[in-house]
Amino acid sequence: MKLAACLVALAACADHAGAYLEVHGGSIAFDRVEFYFGSQTGSEFGTPTQTHVTGVTYGRELSDSDLSVAPKSGTGSEVTYYVPSANTGLGEYVMVIATLNGKPVGIGEAAGFEVPKSGYSIVDIPLDAYGNVETWGNGCVAWARKHGEPPIAFVPADDRDCDGELAARDCDDAAYCQPNDPQCQPPRELCTAGTCAYGCMINGDCTPKVCVPDFACTNPACLTEPTLVDKFACLAMASGADHPQYYVGAASGEPCDGGKVPIKLPDNRACTHPYVEFAETGGGWMFSVADGGGGTCVVTITSSTSGMPFGLDRHVLISLDPMNPQDPRPTIFIGIEPTTGGCSSTKAPDGTLQINDC
Repeated sequence: MKLAACLVALAACADHAGAYLEVHGGSIAFDRVEFYFGSQTGSEFGTPTQTHVTGVTYGRELSDSDLSVAPKSGTGSEVTYYVPSANTGLGEYVMVIATLNGKPVGIGEAAGFEVPKSGYSIVDIPLDAYGNVETWGNGCVAWARKHGEPPIAFVPADDRDCDGELAARDCDDAAYCQPNDPQCQPPRELCTAGTCAYGCMINGDCTPKVCVPDFACTNPACLTEPTLVDKFACLAMASGADHPQYYVGAASGEPCDGGKVPIKLPDNRACTHPYVEFAETGGGWMFSVADGGGGTCVVTITSSTSGMPFGLDRHVLISLDPMNPQDPRPTIFIGIEPTTGGCSSTKAPDGTLQINDC
């Protein structure tokens, strides 16, 4: 969906039904304005400098090049943005950030505006000097507004701290964590009371986040391993770690770089937001996973640069979005083995794939 910009005098546009967003800079000159349209998604978020901020969160409804416009003269303090009546679903809020030579200089907002189906409305958006703003992650913005208004943030509904960790597996989704920093959130534990899951230890209770195969909680040889990765590294080599075996095309006994392993899920389950929870990556062999459509997850193998052989097989644990958003993430646990016949060779998997729910 695209919006049309009307950057000429309002009188020339008033015969068009819709909303006219008038940005007024006053003494603030700018050469570009970006519009953030949003619908409210929550009341708490986190940033790289603050945790559990109470305010208003919005999900950005539209994000394309049409949302960054310039005054007709190139640089000025006024711009009018036309939203045609046919545009729906933009949300009830808009924030604007004005820049000059690429540097933010002004910020403003309008709440509760509507795009009329007939006639037109004028939405005034005065700019304040740019300040008290954080930008981070993939287009996330937080603004500590003046005049006693609560702070606002544009963050994904399923990642309210915008640290790349989905809320379904995040121990604290309002506390930003640097990637691969296990020390900034509650400790991760293996929850074994009534269910077998990887979870978060909060106030002495283990809250399940990711379901794991039952053998992860019952194999005595691996229960003392300190982390989930260590446990699965142990389980991958221990008896009792039952799993189906999948095959990938190989040359000279080694998987080909970029080799793909399609995994068809049972019970008409969708491969929604798959995530590699564990993989045997020794020697630099890497595994990624994506939704291949039609209830199929596709694992891609990136070859080692160290020269270490792949070995007989390697094991991967993949989590998926749950059918009920309130539930822990289910998983599948598989082995991957190189086959013969070249990079394009295929072989049907051995064994039955099970989805570990809890």
